[in-house]
Amino acid sequence: MKVSLNWIKDFTSLPRINPVEVAEKITTSIVEVEGVLDWQKKLKNIVIGKVEAIRPHPQADKLQLADVTDGKKTYQVVCGGSNLREGMLCVLAKVGAEVLWHGEGDPVKLESAEIRGQKSDGMICTSAEIELEDLFPADDERVLVDLSAGKYKVGQNLADALDLSEPVLDIDNKSLTNRPDLWGHYGLARELAAVYEQKLKSYSPKTVSGPAEVKLSVHVKDKVACPRYSAVVVDGIKVKESPTKIKQRLVAAGMRPINNIVDITNYVMLELGQPMHAFDARQVHDREIVVRKANNKEAFTTLDDKTHTLSDEDLLICDSKGPIALAGIMGGANSEIQNDTTQIILESANFEKLSVRKTAARLGIRTESSARFEKGLDPAMTDVAMARAVELILDVCPGAKVVSEVVDVDNSQKDKTNISVSAEFINLRIGTEIETKKIVGVLERLGFEVKQKKNELDVMVPSWRATGDVSIPEDIVEEVARLCGYENVPRTVPQVDMEYPPQNKLRQLEWQIRDILSGVGFFEVKNYSLYGEKQIAAMRMKAEDHIKVKNELAADQDFLRTTLIPGIIQSVAANERLQKVIKVFEVGQTFNKQDGEFDAGLKGKNLPRQPMIAAIALAGKPNAFIELKGVLELIFNRLGYIGFVLEDTKQGWYKVMLGKSEIGALATFPDYMSGPLGCKSQVTAAEVDVSALIRVEAQAHAYKPLPEYPSSERDLAIVVAETVSWGKIRASVTDPLLESVEFLNSYQDDKIGVGKKSIAFRMVFRSPDRTLKAEEIDAAVAKILKILENKVKATQR
Repeated sequence: MKVSLNWIKDFTSLPRINPVEVAEKITTSIVEVEGVLDWQKKLKNIVIGKVEAIRPHPQADKLQLADVTDGKKTYQVVCGGSNLREGMLCVLAKVGAEVLWHGEGDPVKLESAEIRGQKSDGMICTSAEIELEDLFPADDERVLVDLSAGKYKVGQNLADALDLSEPVLDIDNKSLTNRPDLWGHYGLARELAAVYEQKLKSYSPKTVSGPAEVKLSVHVKDKVACPRYSAVVVDGIKVKESPTKIKQRLVAAGMRPINNIVDITNYVMLELGQPMHAFDARQVHDREIVVRKANNKEAFTTLDDKTHTLSDEDLLICDSKGPIALAGIMGGANSEIQNDTTQIILESANFEKLSVRKTAARLGIRTESSARFEKGLDPAMTDVAMARAVELILDVCPGAKVVSEVVDVDNSQKDKTNISVSAEFINLRIGTEIETKKIVGVLERLGFEVKQKKNELDVMVPSWRATGDVSIPEDIVEEVARLCGYENVPRTVPQVDMEYPPQNKLRQLEWQIRDILSGVGFFEVKNYSLYGEKQIAAMRMKAEDHIKVKNELAADQDFLRTTLIPGIIQSVAANERLQKVIKVFEVGQTFNKQDGEFDAGLKGKNLPRQPMIAAIALAGKPNAFIELKGVLELIFNRLGYIGFVLEDTKQGWYKVMLGKSEIGALATFPDYMSGPLGCKSQVTAAEVDVSALIRVEAQAHAYKPLPEYPSSERDLAIVVAETVSWGKIRASVTDPLLESVEFLNSYQDDKIGVGKKSIAFRMVFRSPDRTLKAEEIDAAVAKILKILENKVKATQR
């Protein structure tokens, strides 16, 4: 949210300090300020200029040479503006100014330049080039800002001329989530008055009154979703451009001026924090307003000309024939203010926050109005906002008048929120010794009513803070602490017992697997926990086996994932045009329909089971299956797990087994599965259930001293039937002197024989008490070869 300090000064005085210091004070005491927009700095060396003469550019048909004066000096400027004319008051950016070149990219510092052989000492700007498109909208990028209609002084700094001299604060909306009272300038002024101990001007517009010439009726059918609805008819309206002050303030606050009526409703919203809306009275049949829930699948077209299909949870503002606005979110195209509108119905209402939030989220509509209603506004603001809007309309349209009674249907709760708290309670929690008198003063400056009863303070919460923001004694503690200054709280080192945190074995395994895989050249990817029917169909899964989300963010993200494989294949697809060999992995949660261990708070129901899964994918290598099997073997060896084997399911994939425990799967995916996911490469992928791993007993790595005697290596190549697995061969290679065995390669061709394959592996021999002799090693190799001949019918190559 953007806040104008000039606007704030309408309601309270601010100390004569740097705006950056004000922003820092707001951040430490109220809400977070993300930055300060200084228009004086931004528009430095940009002034009001006057075009004295124009002549054609001798080398370019679309360019002209303009003599522009700033009242002291005349500059020759090469210009391509479509509306350039003699006598025109324009925006002149002089050498040294920073502008957006053609309204795009980063700011560029202007220098004197030669354009097509003609010197140019500056630029006559469009609104986009000085980032003021909202104040000076243009249909074409070549339309220059024309200030001729205004009373501007030639040579005046543009920031001063447009009353943009005061910096604008950019406040983080997230920090306003629990402070609905701060979504308007007056609310922030009230806080700053309390912080700087200044007086706050009363927000008291004239009470709305007028003859009952027009009968206006309001019927609220859902009193929960609409606690209060106020409306009034104003006649004699003349729709035109807003006064400069209103436009400038809207632009400073980040909103685009439209016309005087719409601008006033936005102005009041930005000033007070209460959204408003104006209907063209001609389009409201029978001058009747009905607030009701939509019919299921009822269609409605909003101001942006988009038609939405509604549910019976959505709240509508209707007339006697049908809907005219989506309550708290956006008006309808069928009742918007037109250029010839002369009579309006002005709405100031309060809508229940959850109702607005659900509708806005489901329909994908985010507006300044919905952003405020979603936070929970004070119902007491509706009549104040109505009075202020009418006051401004009567001022802007001298012929306008109120022609109906103010209809105010008020079903809001009037209960006062009282909190009992002691000074001792406050000081104990802050760690200070603040006097009771000072505590009372702080609370009263913030608008709380405080009555002292012996050692207790009876605090009445003002209506603008009683919408859920302040409700318990600890909230009062926070109010006192932030205004007294967190920086004034004495610093003490808390006494805590030093204990080892409880071990999270699942998290440890997760990080160990990450370290192992990244260490052997795999890159980690992160995918959404949701996918769609396309991914489900590609993996030959069933949608009914998945959990479907009720409020999906996108059409292809409506099911919680039960596997990481579709996402990791799509990660391969996203990278295959850049890399020939792709090695990626992901560790993340999946979601099954079976009940998990955590209570969902729904009468005996638990949250879904959410196992942690590690997925690994390899593409672009001819022996990807064997390599990935080796990666799995490495993971299990490093983690201390024994008994790893692959079990063929005869269905195109292998079970990953640790002893008798199934903890994953390994497969090479055919084109008809990976192709629909956009992948052209053949992908081999594995999944390991990390949650299941913690239930398998691992062997602790024992310390082994460095060997004293050297090792000897022997490579052996054997020919076996192609159905014989490496696992079976490895299990047969045993000898007391054998230290390790390493697979080298597998090879097949016609020379070896049909149905045969060659397996090569390396054996490392070592004795703990002597250096082995060649004869001993040869004997061990011969023995191993004999065992292989007997067990797997192997012959030496």
